[in-house]
Amino acid sequence: MTLLSKEIEVMGSRYCTYQEVLESLQLVGEQSHKGLMPLVTRTSGFEGLEEIHNDVEHSRITGRAALVL
Repeated sequence: MTLLSKEIEVMGSRYCTYQEVLESLQLVGEQSHKGLMPLVTRTSGFEGLEEIHNDVEHSRITGRAALVL
C-alpha cells in the first residue's frame, strides 16, 4: 500500500542500464516541449498484465508497454 498512499512510481527496463534510464528520463524532461516523448505502444490494466509480460519477454512489443492503474 505504500506505493499507492505515497504515489510512488516504479520504472524499469531490461534493455539498458540504470544510468541510461536516468539519462533518457532527463532528456525527455528537457525536450518534451520539442516533441520528444517516449513511445508507449501497449497499455493494460492488471487483467492484461500476464499477456504483456509474455510479449515483452519474447520481444513482441515495439516501443514500451505501460501498466495503467
